[in-house]
Amino acid sequence: DGDIVSNFDREQFWLHVGSAAAAARLIAKSLRVADPEAAFVGGLLHDVGKVVLDRFFYRRYAEAARLAAERPCLIREAETNIFGVNHAEVGRWLAERWRFPAAIVEPVAFHHRPAAASPDHRALTAVVHLADLVTRNAGIGSGGDVLVPLPDAEVLQRLKVGPAALQRWTEDVAHEREAVEAFLQVMH
Repeated sequence: DGDIVSNFDREQFWLHVGSAAAAARLIAKSLRVADPEAAFVGGLLHDVGKVVLDRFFYRRYAEAARLAAERPCLIREAETNIFGVNHAEVGRWLAERWRFPAAIVEPVAFHHRPAAASPDHRALTAVVHLADLVTRNAGIGSGGDVLVPLPDAEVLQRLKVGPAALQRWTEDVAHEREAVEAFLQVMH
């Protein structure tokens, strides 16, 4: 596969998920609706399906990343176009196969559709959803596409989150970037 060059940047991906984990912890503490450490783990693992797709289906995932860049569209739309499933569905399968608790499976599975999570895990899933978007809005790392989806309106309403909170979290996550980069260097 050395002759294939993918638009999916693994270093930027890990920066994204590391920052999303920090953002999830921050948002959970701020809203007091979910355990901050569970939120951190959910943020860190929310895109694990992308790792599987990139690792085991490199050529096809490179094609999905190229499609997301050329259209442009969200990476999950390109994944569905190429694979018939997206990274959240693959992540759910993997998390269930690894017997992760529902508190981890659901944020992985439903971080793009938090209303689909069970009532017991909807708040944690909503926190991970917001963390993903805040991190993307801050321009930290990359999940494989350049578009930033809008936050789920039901999540914003239910958690009473307005533009000021989203902006504050975006700024706070931007300030955490160096710490996340330092952490990733240690892990490298």
